[in-house]
Amino acid sequence: MVRFPILLILCLSRLGAAEFSLTIGNPIAANIPRMKTAAIAVRLENCSDFAKATLSATAEGLVAGVRRSVSLQTVAGATPGVYAVAQSWPFDGMWVVNLKATCGSSAVGTIVPFRGTGFLRESLKSFPRFATAAEVEGSLSELSGGKK
Repeated sequence: MVRFPILLILCLSRLGAAEFSLTIGNPIAANIPRMKTAAIAVRLENCSDFAKATLSATAEGLVAGVRRSVSLQTVAGATPGVYAVAQSWPFDGMWVVNLKATCGSSAVGTIVPFRGTGFLRESLKSFPRFATAAEVEGSLSELSGGKK
């Protein structure tokens, strides 16, 4: 009799546990004054040990019909788990930023489409793993309206 309520409580607590994820915001949210070239702020959510966390970013683009890839600088903010991502890709063409983050053994990814200098919040795609090359290409294709 006592086992059932204890088991139920343990199951419910697992259901309420939040998963590791990324939150994307405007660059000012990172609160990094020296990072004037920031394109976005990224917050690692539900990471239990920021010392074991990583974040990397790559801009994937299509400029005048030519596919391009640019590694991006990420800078840690004053708040643990908050980063700014530099905008070091050209302003012409269509671009998405491919974010890859880890926290211990957990991995997540987010694709952030850009139009000009602003990101398109409504077109973000988040994954409970790193995004695949096909998913990045698909987001880039959607952004360009299917044009290559």
